[in-house]
Amino acid sequence: MAEKKSPVDDVHDSQWVPVDSVDPSEYNPRTMAPARMRNLKRALTEFGWVTALTVNIRREKLGFDADQEGRQVMVGGHQRQRAARELGMTEIPVFFIEVDPDKEKALNVALNNPELSGQWEAKGLGKILQELGESDKAMLEATGFSEQQIQQHLKALSEPEPDPTYPLTPKMSEHYDYVVILVKNDVDWANLQTIMELEKGQNYKKDTAAGVGLCRVIEFEKFSALWQKQGGIKHE
Repeated sequence: MAEKKSPVDDVHDSQWVPVDSVDPSEYNPRTMAPARMRNLKRALTEFGWVTALTVNIRREKLGFDADQEGRQVMVGGHQRQRAARELGMTEIPVFFIEVDPDKEKALNVALNNPELSGQWEAKGLGKILQELGESDKAMLEATGFSEQQIQQHLKALSEPEPDPTYPLTPKMSEHYDYVVILVKNDVDWANLQTIMELEKGQNYKKDTAAGVGLCRVIEFEKFSALWQKQGGIKHE
């Protein structure tokens, strides 16, 4: 089987180069506020260079103008290059590629696009920050979060787990277990909605308004607590 070719036209090994030998791209849309730049500098000081910057070597054969031949242009890492300069660093690690103008711009956006990265799991992040705060506050500061943000993330540790999700079904099905509570009047129905704290949910098999109904998946312990909270169903 033939080896799959990389979509990047040419890739070079990473290497250390003088910090001023790479030009910033003329179109880079990213900026960084002073507070975030301070956090970035702190992270570089604490951790050093753990990832290389991405630099394109522009070639006329790839569609660049002749006067761009061989020019080394930053694709991903503008802020880290700036931070390195301001910290007095003389060299930066770069990963050289050779791509055409469109790929260069697309890669510049993709490397900085939060839509292509993961998201924090609230309790997991809170636990890490809590452990760092107890063992090494310098490392906690190096994460880049402000004190206010850290406190917000720590709050997640005390928040209850959300109710599990479950699809509404249009009719009884052998695929699910049920407890059916039969109410015969509007008063009991209103009481039940209050006790169960029911919310609207969408039937996963329907996209129309007819597929929307009141529902809640709840653990027995939570149901019992709600029942005690409301004093049960009161009949007039």
